[in-house]
Amino acid sequence: MSSGRQRTTDNGHHGGFCHTDSAGTGCRWTAASRVLDDFRTLEVLNVAAKERYVGMGHSAQKLVSHTAILQRGNDALAVRIKQIGELESAITQLEALVKDLAGFTKRILDTLKIS
Repeated sequence: MSSGRQRTTDNGHHGGFCHTDSAGTGCRWTAASRVLDDFRTLEVLNVAAKERYVGMGHSAQKLVSHTAILQRGNDALAVRIKQIGELESAITQLEALVKDLAGFTKRILDTLKIS
């Protein structure tokens, strides 16, 4: 750069410039290099978060799929439960008819025994 007092060197590791005096001491990283370091840190964090949340996305998709399967099973069971309820109602009515028929039969037999 200029002769004498300061020298600017590129440092690929930090991605910025180090300003030193003529003796090569007192390296100061520029604000731009600190910003680049911050962006690199954010990039690393973003990649880590992406990897973590990709797995969560797959888990959520599996959960949605399993929920749909369970819902279909629940719908099929609801139909069967309704049929069971209708059958129970029919059986209750049949039991009442059998009880009435037994009573009627008993009265007929009692009438025949008397005569």
